[in-house]
Amino acid sequence: MLVKKNKISFVNMFLVLLLWAGCKKKQEMLDAGGYKQWVEKTANGLVSAKEVGDFEFAVMYKPIDYIVSMETAGKNIAADSIRKRMNELKGFQYYTLRIKSLKDNEFLRTGLHADNEYYERLEYFVSNAQSDIILVEGTDTIPCGMYHFERNYGISPYNNIILSFPEHDSLNAKDKIFIYDDKILGTGKVALRLSADELKELPKLDI
Repeated sequence: MLVKKNKISFVNMFLVLLLWAGCKKKQEMLDAGGYKQWVEKTANGLVSAKEVGDFEFAVMYKPIDYIVSMETAGKNIAADSIRKRMNELKGFQYYTLRIKSLKDNEFLRTGLHADNEYYERLEYFVSNAQSDIILVEGTDTIPCGMYHFERNYGISPYNNIILSFPEHDSLNAKDKIFIYDDKILGTGKVALRLSADELKELPKLDI
């Protein structure tokens, strides 16, 4: 009787494992345009945003597949060249920080008290803000490795800052807390969290 019961338990366990394997989500493959849309959709968890005073801060995690999809969209590029580019990008993790004014056409002009403050802000974001940006993963504090402030000359209420951080062995194992310790806008320290669970099993670029 005991042997029969054990056999039934083993069969049930096998069926459960078989069902789990059949239901396990297959990694999604997307073309360049579809990959761009997927990453930028807030509901997919690669974008975190917060309003502080008259500003909105948003950080977007950019998988290597996303960067390559942006570079190759609409172009006829050989698969070998795409794979080569992906290998070139390895070793770092990539982000875009967007700072947006909630009340003006240019965030650098929001809350100014004097004209010269505009140029002080511009100088800060072009040359000095990099040291005020870090990424925290568990007990690791990672300094910003690459920084580029994209100027738009007042044509929109936001500016993008392109960033990269050295990749750690624990990539995607822990939540990522992006910290911008503001020194010029008056917002104080801004922290944005990206969940490790959302960064697992990301789609792959179909090449």
